[in-house]
Amino acid sequence: MKVSSSGVRLDVFVRDSVPGLSRSIIKKAIEKGLITVNGKKVPKGFILNRGDVVEINDLPLPETITPEPDETLNLKVYFQDHYFVAVEKPCGVPTLPLRWDEKGTVANYLARHYPEVMEVGRKGLEGGILHRLDVDTSGFILVARREEAFQKFHKWQREGKVRKKFLALVKGDLNDEVTIRVPVMFLHGREKKVYTSVPSSFSAKPRKVYPAVTHVIPLERKGENTLVIAEVCRAVRHQIRTHLANIGHPVVGDSIYGVSQKSREERMFHLHLLEMQVPSAGDPAETIIIRSDVPGWAGT
Repeated sequence: MKVSSSGVRLDVFVRDSVPGLSRSIIKKAIEKGLITVNGKKVPKGFILNRGDVVEINDLPLPETITPEPDETLNLKVYFQDHYFVAVEKPCGVPTLPLRWDEKGTVANYLARHYPEVMEVGRKGLEGGILHRLDVDTSGFILVARREEAFQKFHKWQREGKVRKKFLALVKGDLNDEVTIRVPVMFLHGREKKVYTSVPSSFSAKPRKVYPAVTHVIPLERKGENTLVIAEVCRAVRHQIRTHLANIGHPVVGDSIYGVSQKSREERMFHLHLLEMQVPSAGDPAETIIIRSDVPGWAGT
């Protein structure tokens, strides 16, 4: 690929030129010399000039990268039918691999036990996975086993027919239910965090702004904290975390939006319930409810 303008980093150029490759895959490929500039190995932050030639050698295209089947993982299946399967995601287990040779993720388990999902949806490393959970979130991952199910789920989600309920331990005494309707925004150069307002020190306009709604229900006090249910229909990345911090009740252990007070092994969230109002021939529509086990909670 020939570079048409100067001043862009090599890793950014590759990411924009080959959509679907993760930053981790690009970084590893550059380090191994699989991505070169003018025939030479260079660091990921190398600044390109107009006319430079970037070569990608022996790097799998995103749609051809599939997870390695992992026979060592033994995950609980909470639900399955002809169209969907919901499998356990323990705290500490990633949803997806970041490299084509990585194992130990939910996707690797699916590749071993439900290989048909690898040909659904976005394919590649994600397969038919319908949502992700952070490494330190437990619960379950819902996966489409048929392309028809993948497309219909996202249609139901756009129509507000899918609800997710997360358990979380938050700082302080939260006594009343609250519905948080605050847009979530992404800022240029600050990809690790989302915002509910633009910091005074930031002069540029937000890169993206999404409407966001989180309904929070307090369950019980746990010492100086409160166990809550956070319910969302559609959610952007870190929505619940930044919304809870916005009302003064950050999630316990959240080092980005609150103050970390837990070890890496302890969960931040737990996806307890997912409810899908599935349109059917009858009236009213069928409702599918998937529940996971309720975990013990650190500090409770």
